[in-house]
Amino acid sequence: MHAIELDPLRLLVGDRLRQSQSCHETDLVIANVPVHNLTNLLGAHLPQGYHQRVARLPEPTGAFVIYLAVRRHALPDQAPPHMQILDAFGALGRSLFISLSQEGDGRAPAGCATLTASEFTPAAPWFTSDVDYVDLKRQFTQRAIAQMQNYFLLDESTLLHQESATPRTFARFTARHRGYVGGLGMRIADFGPFAFSSRTPLGRVFLVGDNIHPGEGTAGVSYGAQTLVRQICQQFG
Repeated sequence: MHAIELDPLRLLVGDRLRQSQSCHETDLVIANVPVHNLTNLLGAHLPQGYHQRVARLPEPTGAFVIYLAVRRHALPDQAPPHMQILDAFGALGRSLFISLSQEGDGRAPAGCATLTASEFTPAAPWFTSDVDYVDLKRQFTQRAIAQMQNYFLLDESTLLHQESATPRTFARFTARHRGYVGGLGMRIADFGPFAFSSRTPLGRVFLVGDNIHPGEGTAGVSYGAQTLVRQICQQFG
């Protein structure tokens, strides 16, 4: 049995480079893409009902991520590798997910550390023409640093490098539709028996990734992929 994988980034790069088209014969296709990308890729090959179901979905979230390189003394002693700053009821009203490199783990030189902070954000505002993208990105960056300054020493003496990523960044570099991350969200209408299946209306096209049951995360997508393998083995032997 021969299978090919549809990957949105590879397809995007191929389109940008205007590579010559090629044809491949295969027994089945495994699409590692969000359902929004799948409908865009396959168009009229998918039934209208599948398109309508995707169109009715509440918009998934995007992510704003800030990447910092800092001096090690900017972090508290014995700081854990993962933290969450809960600020749902504070003036800033945002929760940040923090990842810190550990001394000697190879992610930063001795005496330095990497600090990655992310938050979920609606994707639509980042693609609206009447929004100043640069200013919105600056606002998110300043707010995230202001939150983290309550826990870390972030100033000119400790900040070595800084970059930020938005849903537009993820859309550009991963080709995921509107830079969506984190799957479709945990709603009863889209979870469990109501979730998108690894099977699609096209008998030899399968879906894998964070848009099928049970959803996002390493454990979730691994379980979904394992289920898909069992289905394929059962169906094709």
